[in-house]
This record gives sequence, structure tokens and C-alpha cells, in this order.
Amino acid sequence: MENKRKYNSFKRKKLMNKINKLNDKNIFKKIFKIVKSDIGNTFSSNSNGVFFNLNILKDESIEKISYLVNESLDTVTESILKFEYTPYSNDDITSHNNVGPRLSNQERNLLKKITKK
Repeated sequence: MENKRKYNSFKRKKLMNKINKLNDKNIFKKIFKIVKSDIGNTFSSNSNGVFFNLNILKDESIEKISYLVNESLDTVTESILKFEYTPYSNDDITSHNNVGPRLSNQERNLLKKITKK
């Protein structure tokens, strides 16, 4: 009898990509605790970190990890949205509205010198 998984390899790979976007050590510890309770010592580790195969995890463990990751990514997104762009001067506002290539500060200063003459 074939054991049908709820989360196929594609969904597990998407979860892995989300995990790679995280940088909170506490979330990684929680994920590791879930993994260790599911697969025991079937993981490898070195100075770069801990490595395990998501394909051997049970669906319940994937759900727990997915919930943790999505919850933490939502809070990161909310904190990023709180920052607003405030220009240093009115000159910055007009340069963003112009159609054409973006100029470096050195190029802008050179153009200002030329137009003043």
C-alpha cells in the first residue's frame, strides 16, 4: 500500500526557500527541535550549520515548521512596511520622477556645474 504525502516535494522545496529567507536564531532553534523530535539524529552538522532532508519529515512536522516560518515572515514583512522613504531634499523627489537613466551623485554634481555656467 502506497503512503500518500500531503506535502509533495515541490511544496517542501518552497518551504525550504522560505526557511532560507529567515535570519532569526530562535526560529531556527524551534525548527530544529521539531526536526529532532521527528527524525531523531538523522541529520548532519558542521561549521556551516545543520542539514537535514525535508522529504523524510512527516506531514505533521512540515505543518508545524510551515506555521512557524509563515508567522515569522509575516512579522518581518510588517516591520519592513513600517519604514517609509523620506528624501533628503526636494531635488531627490524630482530626480525620481524624471524619465531616463538614474544618475550617480557625481554625475548630478557635474550636470549642476555645467548648467550654472
